[in-house]
Amino acid sequence: MEMVHTKILNNIDSVSSFKQPLDLGKDDTNPRKRAKDQLDSNPSASASFAIDDDEPSASGNDGPSASSDIGDDELSDNDISPFELDLVKFDEAYSELDPNRMWILKSGRKVEEVIYKFARNLPGETCLHSFIINDADTDAESLFSTEEWNEITNLESKDFPKLEHEYDNELHFDQNYINYAYRSMLFLWQKAQNPFIDSKLEGWYQMNVRGRLIDPAFDNQNFDLARDGVFRLSVDRLEFVATEAGRKWEGRSGTKYLNDSLKINKMLKDMIGKLAVACDEKEDLIRKLQVVGILHGANRIQLLIMDYPKGYISRVKHRKVHTVAGRLNKSEPLAYTLKEILCAKAIINQTLDIINTKNNINLEIFLTILMKMDIIRLPTPKTFITPKTK
Repeated sequence: MEMVHTKILNNIDSVSSFKQPLDLGKDDTNPRKRAKDQLDSNPSASASFAIDDDEPSASGNDGPSASSDIGDDELSDNDISPFELDLVKFDEAYSELDPNRMWILKSGRKVEEVIYKFARNLPGETCLHSFIINDADTDAESLFSTEEWNEITNLESKDFPKLEHEYDNELHFDQNYINYAYRSMLFLWQKAQNPFIDSKLEGWYQMNVRGRLIDPAFDNQNFDLARDGVFRLSVDRLEFVATEAGRKWEGRSGTKYLNDSLKINKMLKDMIGKLAVACDEKEDLIRKLQVVGILHGANRIQLLIMDYPKGYISRVKHRKVHTVAGRLNKSEPLAYTLKEILCAKAIINQTLDIINTKNNINLEIFLTILMKMDIIRLPTPKTFITPKTK
């Protein structure tokens, strides 16, 4: 236990050789200093903190988390928070990144290093603690120059999928889906009053928006459409789509939008991390992976697309918000919304092809390449664990 304690304190004092050591003596309010003091005063907490959830403790029993070792009765307002303890793990996660494989911008700055230096001093959790860059995050944007931000958000490592055009009743399901969507919405459009004028319960929108427009688009896929909003394969349980619903749309500054955005960003990060493992962490395949998030509040729908463009960064790009109108009209045609949903489906099919064909290679070509170079593998950093409240 003493060795584990010493290892954590070493990681706290100097995270790695390729970044500046943390000066814990400078500021009494520094979370890392407070975490260090807490670990000094409670060695048992440090031991359990360093042990993996999947590994048993030294005593032979399941190792509890740091927050369970430091119980509510032992914590006071003057003690450190679970979030500050988790910042120690954030330091450790950064120390494990290879600086030579980070995302180096044309300006020479490393994206992961910029994010780390900023996020380690934040008072609460954001996407940056999981090394996620969200194109709607103004704090993340403020860390970079205009040229750097354009480079981050516009770098493309894969082609956007094209929708099918030629109709074949046996092979093309999507046209039938479009027909179904219009016929399904016709029941709402024919009501005397616009169904979207008055606020409704969240379940009503899930049934009449997600149930009529989103889920049916994936009926011909081998997905289990779970109630938790995650679309996962029936066989190996790999996940590709995450959805979050709300009874109203508050805009990008709304509290629910921001909370859902953090939640769904982390869900997508975990999804793409598992897909990377399914690809044997081969970097050339990881760079082509994409997963999709679908936010729908009331009658508005927005797609989020996550990929691994460069370095260890997970990038989230928001597409345009589309409104499902309560009447058939030209100003807000349903076709725009259906196109977004079919684009999400095309992206998932593209990712599925990468997963399914990762081992389908020409043996002669593979052996020739293997003799000339090593296969480059890229382990992906873990998602930041949201600390439990007291």
